[in-house]
Amino acid sequence: MSKLVFTMVVLLASMALARVVPDVPVQPPGSIPSILFLGDSNTELASYPETLGFQVQFTKDYIRKADIINRGHSGWNTHDWVDNLQRLVADWSPKPPSLVVIMMGSNDAALPDGWNHWQHVPLDTYASNVQTLVSSIQGNWSSRILLVTPLPFDDQAPAWQGSRTNAAMGQYAAKIATTAQLLDVPVLDLWTSLQDSIATIFYDGLHLNRDGNLAVHNRMRDAIASAYPSLAPANLPIYYP
Repeated sequence: MSKLVFTMVVLLASMALARVVPDVPVQPPGSIPSILFLGDSNTELASYPETLGFQVQFTKDYIRKADIINRGHSGWNTHDWVDNLQRLVADWSPKPPSLVVIMMGSNDAALPDGWNHWQHVPLDTYASNVQTLVSSIQGNWSSRILLVTPLPFDDQAPAWQGSRTNAAMGQYAAKIATTAQLLDVPVLDLWTSLQDSIATIFYDGLHLNRDGNLAVHNRMRDAIASAYPSLAPANLPIYYP
C-alpha cells in the first residue's frame, strides 16, 4: 500500500470514529453515581447541618454510594436558571449526574405587584422554562429527572408579607405537575402534601426549619425510590469497599 493510500485510509477511519463517538461522555461503568439538586434558597439552605438540611440527610443516606451535589441559588427563578443553563451543562458534561432533582417556583410565584415583583415569572413562562431545563438536561446528559413543586407558604408569617401567597404557590405547583405529565417525568407535590404542616415547617414562613427539612427529605427519598428504584440507597453498591 502506498504512503498516500495508507494516509487516506487512516484519515477516513478517523472521520468515521468521530461520527460515532457521542458528544457527551457516558458515565464510566463502575463509577460512583451522583445526584444533583437544582433550586433556589431552600435548596441552597439544604446544605446547612444546623437545620438538618435535606441535602445533608441525603449525604448521610448515600455515603459511599452516591455523590450528593447542591446547586441551590438563593433568589434565583427559572429565568436565572435558563440564562445560566449552558454553564451548567458545560460544568457537568464530563461526568453527567445520574439524577437531577429540580425544585423551583417559590421565587417565580412572587406576586407581580409585590415588593419583590422582579422575581415574578408568569405561569406559562415558568412552565416553558422548566421544559427548557428538562429537555437540555436529558438531551445533553441523559440524566433522570425528578421535578418537585414549590413548597407551601405561610400567609400568617410577617417576614414575607406582600411577597407571595399560599394560593399563588399552589398555582405554580399545579403548573409544574401538568408540565411533568407533558414531559413524562415524575413529580413530587410538596405543596399539597405539606398543607397541614404549614405552621410548623418554616422558621420564617418561607424557608424550612428542622421539621420542614425532615419532611421534605422523607418525601424526596420515597419519591426517588418509587420513580427510580435502582437509585435507592439500598439498591446501590458500596464504592471503594
